[in-house]
Amino acid sequence: MNDVAFAIGNFDEETGYRPLHIPDRGHENVVYFILNGNRVKIGTTTHLRNRVRALALAPRNVIACVPGDRRKEDELHARFSELRIGRTEWFAFEDPIADAVNDWHARAIVLRRHANANLFAVPHGA
Repeated sequence: MNDVAFAIGNFDEETGYRPLHIPDRGHENVVYFILNGNRVKIGTTTHLRNRVRALALAPRNVIACVPGDRRKEDELHARFSELRIGRTEWFAFEDPIADAVNDWHARAIVLRRHANANLFAVPHGA
């Protein structure tokens, strides 16, 4: 299986992977990767479910989220700049991005085994 296929595959209990749970309410800033065909959008939000709806995609299209704000988003845009499609936030979904997604999934598996980590912390006062 190539890296791109692995990054978007459904993982089983043997790997410890669970599908990303997207909350119904607002949360701390995250940088998301949303797949649409052979392209992926890298953006930031504090309400991922609404963002997915606004893009007319399904929650299953979200292939990764990492904690971060606009600075992290800009860093990732620069990291994958050779894959950028025009002047948009869309990138060709190729191995460099798939490698990063796979690395984040691997780290998440380790975190889940050692702690009850929750990427989506609810902001205070929400």
